[in-house]
Amino acid sequence: MDERATEIIPSATAVRIAHRVVEGCGLFVAIGLPLAFHPYSSAPFEPIKAWLFWGATAAMMLASGLQWLIGRADCRSGTIHPLTVPALAWAVASLIATVTARFPLSLGAPNGPATTLSGVLFFLLLTRELRSGEQLQRLVTAIILGSVPVSLYGLVQAGGLDPLPWVSDSVSPVLSTLGRSNFLGAYLAVVIPLTVWRWVEHRRWRYIAVLLLQVGCLWLTLARAAWLGFLAGTALFLGLLAHRRGDRRLWLAVGLFLVLGSGLLVWMNGFAFPHPADRGAGATPVVVSDLRAATIRTRWMIWTTTWHLICQRWFRGYGPGTFAAVFALHRPPALADLEGAKGVDDPHNLILSLWMDTGVLGLLAFLALVVQFYRTVFRPGPAASPWESLRWAAAGAMTASLVEAMFGRGTVVSLAFRMLILALGGSAPRLQK
Repeated sequence: MDERATEIIPSATAVRIAHRVVEGCGLFVAIGLPLAFHPYSSAPFEPIKAWLFWGATAAMMLASGLQWLIGRADCRSGTIHPLTVPALAWAVASLIATVTARFPLSLGAPNGPATTLSGVLFFLLLTRELRSGEQLQRLVTAIILGSVPVSLYGLVQAGGLDPLPWVSDSVSPVLSTLGRSNFLGAYLAVVIPLTVWRWVEHRRWRYIAVLLLQVGCLWLTLARAAWLGFLAGTALFLGLLAHRRGDRRLWLAVGLFLVLGSGLLVWMNGFAFPHPADRGAGATPVVVSDLRAATIRTRWMIWTTTWHLICQRWFRGYGPGTFAAVFALHRPPALADLEGAKGVDDPHNLILSLWMDTGVLGLLAFLALVVQFYRTVFRPGPAASPWESLRWAAAGAMTASLVEAMFGRGTVVSLAFRMLILALGGSAPRLQK
């Protein structure tokens, strides 16, 4: 064997390892990120999730850099992926807003510069790696698998059997490993359409059991925005299936699903747990209806104040991760009466958050990314196939994420799973060519 051949063999092995590292990090984020928490920390949830997400992205970058260094960068496609340009534009807008920020930056915030840039890099590297049906199947399996222990822990909390004394100001004690009940709900709303897809394609009863577990845990979070996202995303996926197949019975099932889901949403507004969330020492019991009304008033004041701040710096924004510092300087006195000493670190609206952080350029870049995603997944394929329905399931998951984000707070998990869905839906059309 000549010297050239002996050089090629180690290089090929290194390339295979690098590919496995990139895909493995994507699977790790899908399974491990929702599960990660540090019970002995003063901030047990978001910081460790942020560090794990940054670490996974860094490992993917190192593996891709290894391919480039040994001259085997694997340019398997001569065309640029349609989601690459808007994703890079969003990253550039975030960098510009970070450089021009005049307020203290919170690097580890869910919408901070480190997390946003990690999200874009994670998406680009994972999308480049996902080239086969087996890889897409593994990623969907990882997403579904990670939700099982999360949901089971939520049911334990719903029964008042949680061995860990979490303190929460939510109406539901079901927060699992996500930190708050609405964070848990946002996560499950994204996962459920993919579980429905897996059942539609494989018709195995274990997926029905997983669906019941996920939907039951989602409802027990009492997170109305997440429930609305679940209804919208799942109905979109099932509606697309019914339209493509011309199945009237499936259309009827979609209608019944929406009626039943709306009824459960109404019930959610008045449901109270026999084991309420622990609100800390000295806290007084809270009536669910009173807390719901206070939440609506608080949310409206946060939105109006954020809009006034955006009007003052609408083009450049204030910088990613600066919301808490900026809002504290303009906090309405009436909001202090409702919230007490607790600060506001997120506008609870994705559009306002993006505009506030990155200005109009960052907002337009993100909207372009979302529009291009929907254009990609709705592009007609050559024939009906599991990958066509997977594109629609990804559209349903993205819709669930966006609907919830119009009323909810951004988290590391919500950003990471939005990137996972972008990569999943953007990669599925390659298998239909």
